[in-house]
Amino acid sequence: MKLEFRDLTLDDKKIFDKYHKYLPEPYGSEFCFPLVFIENVYGTTQICDVGDMAFIRLLWSGRRIYFPPMLKDIKKFSQAINLMEQEAQRENTPLEIRLVVEQQAKLFDRSKYEITDNTALADYFYDTNDLIHLAGKKFHSKRNFITRFYNSYKNYTFREYNKKKDRKNIMQLLIKWDASTLHEKWAVEDKLISRALDHHMELDLKIAVLYVGTSLVAFSINYVGGSEIAYTFFEKADTDYIGAYQVINQRTAELFFKDTRTVNRQSDMDIEGLRKAKLSYKPVKLLHKYKVQHRN
Repeated sequence: MKLEFRDLTLDDKKIFDKYHKYLPEPYGSEFCFPLVFIENVYGTTQICDVGDMAFIRLLWSGRRIYFPPMLKDIKKFSQAINLMEQEAQRENTPLEIRLVVEQQAKLFDRSKYEITDNTALADYFYDTNDLIHLAGKKFHSKRNFITRFYNSYKNYTFREYNKKKDRKNIMQLLIKWDASTLHEKWAVEDKLISRALDHHMELDLKIAVLYVGTSLVAFSINYVGGSEIAYTFFEKADTDYIGAYQVINQRTAELFFKDTRTVNRQSDMDIEGLRKAKLSYKPVKLLHKYKVQHRN
């Protein structure tokens, strides 16, 4: 069987939905369609659905990087990998699979494949109640920052996103935020956020904004994937406003996530400051992901 790939479109959400209940638990944000669609600016994301299994790959810098297959029956995992191998051979490229979770990594023949833990891509999972209530000693500093914000900025407003009122202000905040960091990994993020704002209705994104007076000081872009899980894709705040990050985080969880069990806030991308911030909210799980390459 030859895999016929085509470029990903908004209509492909139905393919992700079809396989959703068959995904390994827990699964990472790479199987959350809105995020895959938003991130389709790094290269060209392509998809192939053959009825009982589906394949996703990224064409980037002359490489073909595959996601783990989506399957209705995990017993067909080896068959799916063989199809991916055949496709790579036809294209005369080595098979490279990223974002493989531990349950899937165990299914590979280690005599044929080299498997590497990519710790920078591990997803951080949080208990929703922790993010909403910030209860106990472990969140004492978070509550203090929130109190300082409320005491300092009486004229704050927290609400859902309105494209006409807020899009321009979000992009202006990004310009200021970008100027405060020199980390090269943020270079493409403005494009991702702009894409999320452009398609927020079609993707059913949940976006919150925080203002002090007429100044936008924080925003958060999220997706609720059902009763089990929510995702936070992007969260930014103006650090001139003490407590803005803590407020946007807590109020977003309270507004959008109260009917979910866990929140996936994605990886730290091997950025020390981001790792410290994510750990400070006491994740209940880090979902490790692996890179799998065919041995030469």
